[in-house]
Amino acid sequence: MQIAHPMVAQGVADHSDFRERPLDRLFRTLFSIIQIVFAEREVAQQVAARVRTVHRSVTGEMGETVGSFEQKRRYFAENPVLLMWVFATLVDTSIVIYELLFQQLSDAEKDQFYRESCIWGGWLGVSADVLPADYPAFCNYLQSMADTGQLAVGVAGREICESIFRPNIRWIPNIALAPVKFLTIGMLPKSLRPAFGFDWSERQENASAGSFPLFDGCCASRRNGCGHCRWLKIRRETR
Repeated sequence: MQIAHPMVAQGVADHSDFRERPLDRLFRTLFSIIQIVFAEREVAQQVAARVRTVHRSVTGEMGETVGSFEQKRRYFAENPVLLMWVFATLVDTSIVIYELLFQQLSDAEKDQFYRESCIWGGWLGVSADVLPADYPAFCNYLQSMADTGQLAVGVAGREICESIFRPNIRWIPNIALAPVKFLTIGMLPKSLRPAFGFDWSERQENASAGSFPLFDGCCASRRNGCGHCRWLKIRRETR
């Protein structure tokens, strides 16, 4: 979902080495996130500081007009709006995947998870003035990003998506990654699938839902129309 924001996608396209070294990039990212979330505070803050140092050099301009973002418009990775979006996708996806694979979280647990995530979000540069106050406000923020046209996919986003699903790893045949692609598309909000160029039939929708052992038993708050979780309800209903 991160690259559904045109400026994030352009930054990745211009500065990331994931195409040439996909596994190195994957492991660097995972190791950094694990340390920031689970290491002692001093270590976590040091790792976050290194990430921010790298991000300071991530600047450029849009290579094309995508949605409301005009060609040549400048971007920089430390833009609070972009940092908030990247942080939000990490938090949202963590909750979605946990509930799909394990068990439903209560509203209180999701709120606790969000509030605790804001701590490391701040270490990575997400300023307090753009962070929603609580989990219900966070859900409203996510929905507003979709409603206000902030999300759109251009050439850069689609090329990145293709590279993720067809990485430059000789010893892994593309067919071996087909299940990963299938489940990933299934977890995307319905509105984003066509933007990335994915056709998704009702049969695929049903197959995707059946791929998760506890899929039907989780996410009751979404299924029941929890008033403050419109975004999550839409994600649940439109996969």
